[in-house]
Amino acid sequence: MSKAELLVRNLKSRAGINVAQNILRAAKLPSAKSWTAIEAIIIQAIGKNPGLYDSLVDALSVQLICDLKATSYFSIDPSKTLAVKSVLQKVGVHKGEMFDAFPLSVTAAQLKKDDGELKVVHSFSDAFGVGIIYSRKRVFTISEEYERDKFTAPMLKQFPEHDKIVAIKHYHHQTFDVVYLNIEHSVIELRADITRSDVLVQTVKQQEKSIDDLRKKAQLLFFSELKEKIFESPKNLFPLIKKIYADPAGAIKKLGFSTVSGSIKTETMKGGV
Repeated sequence: MSKAELLVRNLKSRAGINVAQNILRAAKLPSAKSWTAIEAIIIQAIGKNPGLYDSLVDALSVQLICDLKATSYFSIDPSKTLAVKSVLQKVGVHKGEMFDAFPLSVTAAQLKKDDGELKVVHSFSDAFGVGIIYSRKRVFTISEEYERDKFTAPMLKQFPEHDKIVAIKHYHHQTFDVVYLNIEHSVIELRADITRSDVLVQTVKQQEKSIDDLRKKAQLLFFSELKEKIFESPKNLFPLIKKIYADPAGAIKKLGFSTVSGSIKTETMKGGV
């Protein structure tokens, strides 16, 4: 598989087609409505202009830093901001296959060998602050139910008295979690990765594990360097919801939330409502 084909595969799994279309427009390339067409456009364009590959890789990096994250915000003592910044700037990256591949994902064979521990694969800075990216293998479980009328002949022979079979599959996914410091506001942002997959929808408990693991890792990082606990509980953003409804600047098109029972709800509104 060529570098361009690998890039398209990563854009498809990490960005989604709408983002890919915007990336193409920003690069002054024609867009398309299908991944097959988008792949052809990108591969042809990179063949004519190899420098375009680096631009698209940079765009993918931004997606890994910002997109599809469950973000928690922690206010810290402003007097500690520069110390926290220094910790993030000097933290060492974990040299290995994930570091070498970033921002592309590693292969399925490489991912299978990973130990599942959070490891720093990239550090970055922007106009507002500094951050690091952790990556690792997460193992998710998918269960599929087969009613008796779906049994194959060998299944009917092996399970003659069964009415239903539940098949369990373990799914490996590479995640990218971010610890970011907004310097001006003295706020640490923990951005836990949320998977994007047609066959895999994370449960609330799986998302909570991503959030908890990242928080513990960040707390340990800062405590080991600064010998004190830098942040406690995340900021409560719930009171801001009322302001979103009251603000006349736009319309809410889609919203989602999780419940204590473990379900995830999403609602889509009609335009302008």
